[in-house]
Amino acid sequence: CISSAASDVYKRQLIIGWAKNNSAEGYIVEQYKGGKWTEVLRTCTNSTVGFIAGDLKAGTTYTFRIRAYKTSGDTVIYSNYTRLAAVTNAN
Repeated sequence: CISSAASDVYKRQLIIGWAKNNSAEGYIVEQYKGGKWTEVLRTCTNSTVGFIAGDLKAGTTYTFRIRAYKTSGDTVIYSNYTRLAAVTNAN
């Protein structure tokens, strides 16, 4: 049950990886674009620990944040966000 807004692999990519959280049910990856955070990946397992962002423009800074989640009864519990930014090559 992995849902992702990125369906194709493009020439300019950013590979994002994180350490597995053994207590998590899954992870949510969001990208900051257009002045707001947009979900680009939601997993339903804690074994997926990476994401490839594609269709990126040269010389551009991209900002992402990741958090783990799990369900306890009817409540979804979220970890704090881990935030990262990366700049693509100028070529």
